[in-house]
Amino acid sequence: MLLTLMSFIHSVCEYIRIMKPALTNKQKRAAHLLVTGLSVNQVSKLIYLKPHAIWKWKREIPKFQKYLNRLNTEYDLYIDQLQKSLLKKAFKSLRRMLDSHDTDSVQFAIESLLKINRRYPETMSRVLNEHKGSIDNIHKGEVELNTKIITKDEKRKLKDLLIETRDLISSPN
Repeated sequence: MLLTLMSFIHSVCEYIRIMKPALTNKQKRAAHLLVTGLSVNQVSKLIYLKPHAIWKWKREIPKFQKYLNRLNTEYDLYIDQLQKSLLKKAFKSLRRMLDSHDTDSVQFAIESLLKINRRYPETMSRVLNEHKGSIDNIHKGEVELNTKIITKDEKRKLKDLLIETRDLISSPN
């Protein structure tokens, strides 16, 4: 009888452990904070827990692990979309600067684009390959500068930037 009662209690405890409800609010909050890049120690202070509790959740609770993974994926997608949106706005601003009559703005835009191209050379080569014909035919000779209103130093900087741009565009990579 005692053995049966003990096995029954053990079965009930096992059932409760397996069928435990979804994550607690603290566990969900911890997961959200971890996804934003906070450390376990920082999160534990914010939700008034000891760090080992969060480490234990990460190691031993599959539901917490799955929730954390799902949030990481969602957060990565959100950041990716945000970056694309911000880059689109930045390139619109650079395009306006390139069309400006202010030489400092044009110089800044060219320098910025060259820095981007150095960091992401595969993007530069892809854009050049996609638009090679249109660049050659449409933009040839469209730029005019009134060199009388530009200082010698500005002329030298512009010349250096244009040479660097030409070299970058004509390189085989």
